[in-house]
Formats: sequence, structure tokens, C-alpha cells
Amino acid sequence: MKPKYLIPVLVIAFFVISVCLFELYRGRAVFRNTALAQTKQIYDILIATRQWNAMLGWIYAPVSEDCPPNPYLTVDNRDVRTEDGQLLTMVNPAYMTRQIGEIINRRINIKIKLTGRNPLRPENAPLPWEEAALDSFDKGTGEYYIWAEENGSHYIKYAAPLVVQAACLQCHEGYVPGDILGGLTIVRNLDVLRSGHIAKNTWTVLLMITLGLLAVAVIYFLQRKLEKADNALAEKVDELNIEIRKREESEAAVAKQTRLNNMAEVLRSIAHHWRQPMNSFCATVQHIQDSYDLNEDDNELVNETLASVIKLSGTIDSFTKTFARTEQSALFDLCEALVETAEIYEPYLHEKGIRLTIRRGLDTVQPETLNLAGPVYECGRFDSCSFGCLDGKAMRIKGDLGEFRHLISFFITNAIESVLERKLREKKILSHVDIEYFRSEGYYCIRIADNGTGIKNDDFSRLFEPYFSTKGCGSGRGLGLYMASDIADRCFSGSVHAEKVSDGASFIIKLRG
Repeated sequence: MKPKYLIPVLVIAFFVISVCLFELYRGRAVFRNTALAQTKQIYDILIATRQWNAMLGWIYAPVSEDCPPNPYLTVDNRDVRTEDGQLLTMVNPAYMTRQIGEIINRRINIKIKLTGRNPLRPENAPLPWEEAALDSFDKGTGEYYIWAEENGSHYIKYAAPLVVQAACLQCHEGYVPGDILGGLTIVRNLDVLRSGHIAKNTWTVLLMITLGLLAVAVIYFLQRKLEKADNALAEKVDELNIEIRKREESEAAVAKQTRLNNMAEVLRSIAHHWRQPMNSFCATVQHIQDSYDLNEDDNELVNETLASVIKLSGTIDSFTKTFARTEQSALFDLCEALVETAEIYEPYLHEKGIRLTIRRGLDTVQPETLNLAGPVYECGRFDSCSFGCLDGKAMRIKGDLGEFRHLISFFITNAIESVLERKLREKKILSHVDIEYFRSEGYYCIRIADNGTGIKNDDFSRLFEPYFSTKGCGSGRGLGLYMASDIADRCFSGSVHAEKVSDGASFIIKLRG
């Protein structure tokens, strides 16, 4: 890669790496904030249930295996019997919190624990990290949490203080309301939550890397395209100089001059066949200059290129070698050839707001009975083209691929000119060119339709006559359709005919497989 193209590549790489690092940092922060917020919600719910229990003056529950009498609760009327003899035991906030914690631990692997300096229940004695939490509460901290990793699993260990309320004094003597009784701790496994955030961050990083690679590929493609354009233009200029010298030498002899005059009309028709693709190439180079921030040297190079193309377009009638036909035949895929040919026009179509579609039509149907299958437009403007084969089945044709491209290019060019002419008169028209391909009676058929100016009824019978043009005086030489029909017949044993449609024009190209 040339040094001048290396700078944007490095900028893209720096941008992608920066975005990936930022996304990883942001994802870690989002993960921790989410885990902490959810854990706080669990704490708030538990505190709310304790307040509910205290508000009711504690509650009674039937004695069972899951709810035996609390041996650490020494109050009057701890156990009572109902009139029907059922034994009930008192459930205070601490006992209720412990039972809720055991249920939650069994269901979702979250450990909930009441702890303090002098717990009534030995199992509530604080662990080292809980000791640190209690120390922080004594210093006025409202919460304490740490992130831990044990046996390959990730946890959040959260603790918040339990403030003494009036109802707590029945069991905890020596305190006054507002004192810190201890703490409520929550140990939560974060593996599931963490895996979700890791997956999201991974997709984001992969997307950024993919976009970065695509950007680099586009830069490389444009570089190669510009280099090929330079080489092609240099070759064309050399051919132009050679041809000019040949013409100058031929002018010395009347016989040679007469022969050149006889060839002039044929060469002009070939020039008509190729001038529009050259104009499309010129528009593409201009599009590159307008779309990319080029330096002074690059702008000068592009301007020289455009000047050479314009000069070449004016003298292209003389290039006999460039327009020579070949007799080589090979198998090629119909859909791929259509798409490759149409892609040449994509920048120009994009600029002019013309939509081009390629689709697979129904097989074994007479071309004359098909309806124009244009796309349904649901918006006021569009600037994209779509190519594709609907069923993916290969349709291979034996013939000269170059001649096939010439044949299709002629109809696409004519369709573009037609819709642009109509667009000048009807500004709000949604211009489109539609290509359908299908099989019918042993032929491969290609239908190219547009919503341009259309064809007059009086012109249908003369469309394929040489030197007959529907574009008016000075706009065409009348050899385009004649040459297209000749290519279809000579190279593919086929034919070309026009259809009468209500809007625009439609042509059917029939080729032998």
C-alpha cells in the first residue's frame, strides 16, 4: 500500500482500537452499576418486609418443620394456641428475614444474612469482610460492597446497616432507636449477568473491527481502482497517439483516405456504443473527487484524468483495436454477468436518483404475457440500487461475455437516458430501471424495462432498422438497436424485440443457452 493511503488506515485502526477499549471500559462500568443497583433493590425489598412485620407488631405463623419456634426469641406469648388447638409461633423481623433468605438462596443462589457485633444467633457472627462493613457503618458509611472472585465465579458482597427501631427493643436491650444494630449482607453470584454483558461487548467489538476492516478494504479498492484508471488512461493515450499518426500517414494516399472514409460510419456507431460507459467512468472519477478530501497533487491528478477522458471521448471514433470483437466462447452465469454489468452504473444511478433492480422472474412463461414487475415505492425519494437472484439457481449461457456485457450495457444506457429525459419534465417522478431474467421455450430471456419517455406506436415497426433513431436529429445515429439485435443473433442465436407497455419502454432479449 502506498504511503499516502497508509495514513487513513492508521487513523481507522486508532479509531477502532479506541472505540473497542472505551466500549470494554463502559461495558464493565455498566455491568457493575447494574449489579449494584439490582442488589440494592433486594436490600430495599427486605427492609420493606421487615418494616411491614414490625408495623404489625410481629406476626404469628403455624408451627411446622419449615417454621419451628424461634429459640432466640424470648418474649411473652411467643407460642400460643388457637381455639381449635393449632399451635402458632411468633415470627419477628429477624426470624422472617432469615426464612426469606433461605428461600431465596435455594431458588436463585443469593445468600442473605443478618450480622452484628454480638448476635443472639451464633450463625450470624460476622465474617472478615462483614467485620470491615460493620467498621465502616460505625464511621457513618451508608453502605459497603466489594467485588470478589471465588473458584472462577464472580460475586458482589453487599452490606447495609440495620437501624434500631422501637420494635427491635423487645429483643435487643441496651439500644435506643437510631443506633446501628448490625448489618444486612447480600452475597450475589454475577456469572449469568456477567456473561450477558460480555456477549454484548464482544458483538460490539467484533462489529467495530468488521467496520474497520471494511473501511480498509474500501481504501485498498479505491487505490487499486485509481491505479488501474491511470494505467488504462495511459494506454488509451498511447493508442490515441498511434492512431493519430496512422491517420496522418493515410491522408497522403487517396486510396487509403477513401478506405478510412468508408469505415467512419461503422467507427462512429461503435463510439456511440461505448461513449456512455466512458461518461459513467468520468462521473465516477468526479464522484471520487467530490466525496473524498484529496490533497493538491491528487486533485491535479484527477483533473488531468478527467481531461484525458474528455479528450479520449472526443476521439474514440478512431480506435479500431479497442472496439474489436472476439470470437471466443465460454460458459458464464447469467445472473452474475447482469449484476457485474449493472454495478458499473451504480455510482451514476446513485447520483441521479434512479433505482435499478435485477430479479429472477417466472420460468416457462411467454415473455409477451408477463406484467411489468416494477418495485412498489413507499417513500418520496430513494438513492439505492438492488441486485440479486431470488432462487439462487445457476443459469449458464455459452457465448462471448464481453459481447453480452455490450448488449446489456446498451439497453441500460438507453433506459437511463430515457428516464432522465422524462425526469427533466416531471421533477417528482420516481425513476427506475427493472431487469428480469427467466427461461422460456428453450431460451434464456432478459427483460429490461423503464419508466422513461417510452416508444411511440408509429416507431415500433422501425426500431431495429439501421440509421433509424427515436432521439431526434443530432442525438443519435440510429445504429444502437440494430447493433444490439445483431449481437443477440450473431453471438447467441437469439433475438431482441420491444413490448408495448402503458408506461415507459420494455425490451425482451432472447438468447440460446
